[in-house]
Amino acid sequence: MPWPPAPRVVALHLQHPGGRKARQLATVGMSLILEAHRDGRYGGSPQHEEAQLGRVLADKQRYSLLLFYSSHCKLCQALQPVVEEVETNERHRLSVARLNTDHEVQWAPEMLHYQVDTVPCFILLAPDGSALCRTTAPRSLDHMTRCLQQMVDL
Repeated sequence: MPWPPAPRVVALHLQHPGGRKARQLATVGMSLILEAHRDGRYGGSPQHEEAQLGRVLADKQRYSLLLFYSSHCKLCQALQPVVEEVETNERHRLSVARLNTDHEVQWAPEMLHYQVDTVPCFILLAPDGSALCRTTAPRSLDHMTRCLQQMVDL
């Protein structure tokens, strides 16, 4: 069995209505941004993101939630406060990693490994690093919020 196993799909494969179509994996990789900044913006250098990813994945006591997003995606921006609320409320059992698709080439292996081809996309990892579930093509803020809540409730 490959490690980690392929994640279980939580969301339906549907197109994002009226929003920017996500770029295909063949032309874009993704990068990991692993914590919200206190000023309410996502962001960070690729080096900072890599260090944060290491800290999140090294935490064997808590689950990890990876959020693949783009700074150009309006739905991704709308999800920011929802993710921050989950991060605050579930801090004792969940660490959150934000994955910025704007830093293209550096994180392509992670995108391929977790089969991420649209943003936003959530991946839930067990404390041992195995992928438990993921979302697919988003429909709306409500859709992604429900998917996130289902993941947190697992």
